[in-house]
Amino acid sequence: GLAGVMNERDASRIAAAFPYRHTAVTDDRPTALNGALGGKDGFLLSVGTGTIAAARTDGVFRSVGGWGFHVGDQASGSWIGREGLRNVLLCHDGFFAHSYLTRALLAKFNDDPNEIVAFSMSAKPGDYGAFAPDVVESARANDPVGQKIIRAGADHLQQCLTALRFKAGDALCLTGGVGPHYACFLPPETTSGLCERRGDALDGAFNFALTQLGKSTEVRT
Repeated sequence: GLAGVMNERDASRIAAAFPYRHTAVTDDRPTALNGALGGKDGFLLSVGTGTIAAARTDGVFRSVGGWGFHVGDQASGSWIGREGLRNVLLCHDGFFAHSYLTRALLAKFNDDPNEIVAFSMSAKPGDYGAFAPDVVESARANDPVGQKIIRAGADHLQQCLTALRFKAGDALCLTGGVGPHYACFLPPETTSGLCERRGDALDGAFNFALTQLGKSTEVRT
């Protein structure tokens, strides 16, 4: 379950690098879903530095998004942090009124918007993600800018679920450093089937390995 495995060619190349007789390689979405739901049907929104939206229905795996920070990963911690800084600059330019959040974020750059620009020249997703807790906490405190950002993220996650044909009452697991914080910003009908995760991506990978092993030999303990 490796992030960045985008096709069968990538999977085959990585599998060939291992010394094992049988190696199955996927990207990180199937393992995250399998681990969170314990191999059962349901939906997963795993939102950390990046974003994974995936579903298993009648044993069939589907996913949307997860295309990386530069062209996707909306609602993720990195996206939240970048949106926070983007709004700081908009407020500085007078497009919107400053809020407690934007002033607090600007203070981290010595109240100099040019330092934000300099930061952005080399910032990686995780660097932007470091500001996500400030935005999340401000949204919980009803800061208007924080609320705008988190509600936009929640709207995107709802669109992901709609694309995956989610229905009210379906099992839904919110994981990652940011995912659970979206629970109170999603519609009640979406969270009516909210459930705790049963495991992590490593558990999902082991479950897949056991399934593959069971197809070829008897499992002995």
